[in-house]
Amino acid sequence: MLFSKGILEDIISRARFDRWLSIFLTYDCNLDCKHCLYKGKKGSMDLETAKEMLKEAKELRYKSVSFSGGEPTTHPKFFDIIEYAAALGFEMDIVTNGVNLKTNDFLRLARIRKLALTISLDSYDQEKNDRLRGKGSYEGALRSWAMTRPSRASFITLVTKENLADIPRTADFIFTKLGADKLTLYRAIPQGGATERETLSKEEDMNFYFNMAYRISQLYREQGKQIFLGLGSHSEEVCSVLDRGVIVFPDGSFGVCCNIPQLSYYRYKKHGDLKHFLETDYRTKLSERIDKATYDGRQKSIRKYGVSFCHDCVSDLKKEKIIQ
Repeated sequence: MLFSKGILEDIISRARFDRWLSIFLTYDCNLDCKHCLYKGKKGSMDLETAKEMLKEAKELRYKSVSFSGGEPTTHPKFFDIIEYAAALGFEMDIVTNGVNLKTNDFLRLARIRKLALTISLDSYDQEKNDRLRGKGSYEGALRSWAMTRPSRASFITLVTKENLADIPRTADFIFTKLGADKLTLYRAIPQGGATERETLSKEEDMNFYFNMAYRISQLYREQGKQIFLGLGSHSEEVCSVLDRGVIVFPDGSFGVCCNIPQLSYYRYKKHGDLKHFLETDYRTKLSERIDKATYDGRQKSIRKYGVSFCHDCVSDLKKEKIIQ
């Protein structure tokens, strides 16, 4: 089934975003999500490394930074880091399950003007959500939403076989009952805690994105709601993530895609290392290595379906034994 360019462009935003920086403060987490990409990993970024990196990113004219993990709020110096970033003038997004945040924490966050939360919620149904993400995750997500101004928060849902049928009701719960304006639907990748058996097949992928997600997007668009989809590419170009983004993992190593943390180069040790990574061939070689290994499979998928997915990229990298 080949999907028309009109539908593709309608459902997928192809805007060329400014450069973005995502800092994984820690692999540690207070939950045990079944499909965690970083399951079993431990360790946190030290405070001085985080501060030096933010200072350098400001000098390099980065405007925004995302803090993720693991669960970033479990980092022992979480507030020191984000308040330092705020003092530098960054716009910030914190991807969180909300469980660790207390009332005083929300009051402290509210004082940071250019900060937004992306809250994880995988089902409208509390029992299913907690089965997927861990006990208390549903209450933590809803408490975070209740304690944050709607203009400064959105939701993210990880789509798997187990919650696929619930996505329309989950979207309605988030948009209608909770009153949120933005939802990111991100597909689980067969890495870490997620297996091929638990993640969507290619056929399920296609049906989800171009039937279910498309209908949901159309349904809520007139209400001013937005749905963002984690997707690969529908052109001959390599995924735009590879030429725009920089991810820094807790050990200071650099990567270009959160789905393939095994592919990371170099390590942040001192001021100047971020600039060095960006301006030397380290980053180029990393992107080119991924592009070369996935090119044939990506083009085959685009010819057949009109689009390629993150799943295609990961599968090809495994086939080429570049990742396990």
